[in-house]
Amino acid sequence: MIRRVKKAFPSASIILNRGFEILPQVHADINAVAFESLFRGWDQASRRYTEVTEQDRFTLAEKAHSIGKDYGLPVIAIDYAPAEDRALMRSTAERIKSMGIIPWVTTPGLDGIGIGPVEPEPRAILMLYDGDEGELSSLSIHRNADPIVTYLGFVPEYRNIRMGPPDFPTAGRYAGILCWLSPGHRPVRAEMNTWLVSQAAQGMKITFWGDLPFSLPSPHADAFGLKTPFAARRDTSATLLFADTVMRFEVAPVPDLRSFRAMTFPKGEVLLRIRGNLGDTMDAAAYAPWGGYALSPFVTRNLPMRDLERWGLHPMEFLRRSLRLKTLPAPDVTTENGLRLLMIHVDGDGFANQAEWVPNTAPN
Repeated sequence: MIRRVKKAFPSASIILNRGFEILPQVHADINAVAFESLFRGWDQASRRYTEVTEQDRFTLAEKAHSIGKDYGLPVIAIDYAPAEDRALMRSTAERIKSMGIIPWVTTPGLDGIGIGPVEPEPRAILMLYDGDEGELSSLSIHRNADPIVTYLGFVPEYRNIRMGPPDFPTAGRYAGILCWLSPGHRPVRAEMNTWLVSQAAQGMKITFWGDLPFSLPSPHADAFGLKTPFAARRDTSATLLFADTVMRFEVAPVPDLRSFRAMTFPKGEVLLRIRGNLGDTMDAAAYAPWGGYALSPFVTRNLPMRDLERWGLHPMEFLRRSLRLKTLPAPDVTTENGLRLLMIHVDGDGFANQAEWVPNTAPN
């Protein structure tokens, strides 16, 4: 069968998964040999990760050496590790590579971005929006944040927060998560907030703009380190205590009593703090070990009597710092796969209009 496939598709690359017994007959028709679990494996019956025994590892290493020596074929080891434990995936890949074998460390379902001889930098940012607020094209996360994300060289990937958490690993796939909700939104399901807490615990950086998806106080707020007094007091005025330069981009922050709520963030770098007349404080924006947040109305502001918006915070700087984004070459819209694109625009309205040309003059 292998010979027939190679004859029908001579340019096809064929990788044999084990099949050591037929290598003498087919080695000339294949391009590489792969096997699973050199250091780390997966037990499907008990659904748990396993460590490969020293004896099994020695046997596979000897087989890989003989394949390279006898047939000159590259050998690939496919090992398994949790998607959220990137450090373990990296170290496992390095151990495989040190043995002269091509590594690929991934998830048992092959649904995560694994690590091979190189580790791809994630280009996507998961953009969480509230489907209750209307069409995505009309929301701030699309109108305002989308251009910033693409300017930084990343790809927005949208998900309605009402859909619940994704059912696939996010580590290695996303460079971070941006959640932009409007104040007064309907409560987000506890399942989604629990998932966000778990993402932060696994090292995924998260930025909240506008409003938080969880209530204050709550166990989810506690997990993110946000504190609030249980006894609410009715302040009648609010004043600005301080604002970092990142919060004074296009407009200066102006305290709004309607959005004031007592909350502190003792574990982060506070960027904007407001105080009520009764002594309560509101840490309205901060960088955090897990990312950062900035609450309304200090993200953007509508100008009075004009259909215009201005950034309160510096969006590029805030996203870079909060999501710990690396400075990477941004994909250029003038190229595709390294080739320049020729853009041609054919305009048909000239049939109804006069040409903008003055006779008897030399062209410039």
